[in-house]
Amino acid sequence: MIGVIVPVFNAEKYLPHCIESVIAQTYPNWELLLVDDGSRDTSLAICSKYAKLDSRIKVFHKTNGGPGDARNYGIDNSLAECLCFIDSDDWIEPSYLEQFHVNDNNEDLLIQGMIQEKDNKEVERKRLSDKKYERDIFSNAIRDNNLMEYGSPCCKLFRKTILQRFHIRFPIEYQCGEDTVFFLRYLSRCQNLRCLPYEGYHYLRHGIDSLSGKTHPSISLFHFLLEENTIYASLLSSIRDLDLLNELNERHVLLAKRGYINMFRLKYEPQEKIRLMEDFSKQIRPLLSMKHLSLHDRTFLFLACLPGHCQHPFFYLLYQLGIIQAQ
Repeated sequence: MIGVIVPVFNAEKYLPHCIESVIAQTYPNWELLLVDDGSRDTSLAICSKYAKLDSRIKVFHKTNGGPGDARNYGIDNSLAECLCFIDSDDWIEPSYLEQFHVNDNNEDLLIQGMIQEKDNKEVERKRLSDKKYERDIFSNAIRDNNLMEYGSPCCKLFRKTILQRFHIRFPIEYQCGEDTVFFLRYLSRCQNLRCLPYEGYHYLRHGIDSLSGKTHPSISLFHFLLEENTIYASLLSSIRDLDLLNELNERHVLLAKRGYINMFRLKYEPQEKIRLMEDFSKQIRPLLSMKHLSLHDRTFLFLACLPGHCQHPFFYLLYQLGIIQAQ
């Protein structure tokens, strides 16, 4: 059985289409877990209405904790052996679950492509390779399918046994990038994965926040960057593709810049900034050994590896002058 987990927050406009796309699946052995995360509109009533029509639909209501917390609630309450996630404003093609089922050869992770839409028009289609990857060639999977930019839990089929064995859940201490960290936590425990050349997930681009009523303060971004860097470092330890290593390291430099800029953009007490800087410098110090760094990036990393009380005045000045920017 496949468990489909949908975190719901103020999604009355899109929710019926999302639910009906699950009901219309050609693969019948599923359960749908609708986790209402403290919605203030009619989302809960919509969920309850559909639950009365189909016994495979389960509805849960909880106080608002963000999409990661709602997804964790679904994981803990699912009876299925495999789990996938759908955002409440997205929808899936009728054969979406069937594609997972017929291509499942007990790989630890299955990944499909997606179709991104805006104003009911397709704006981008992400197609993956048709290939199975063992752990020793995960670098190929990352490169072939640009998995660095594909950290959403959507379009993926997870094994609940792996989630339970390694206690993998969405982080709830921050709500910026928690979906990417969940994916990386899971990927770091996989021995193999399979990509499918099928795009059955429709992702809606729009400007509203339908998943969470909470904001993404600077500290959330910084904690996300810390954990993402740590997990990537663990994954990269087994990768021998130097070009990919440089590409991933360059991404870390960019993320580090964004973290520092975010600290100064929002108001933080100096001591809190210093503490965060010292934590982060431990993670990015290895990046100083990168070759082909620009003078700008090397200067940034050098300053970022100084003691926190030394970093603060330098970065504050560079930020005010607009020198430190994440391009």
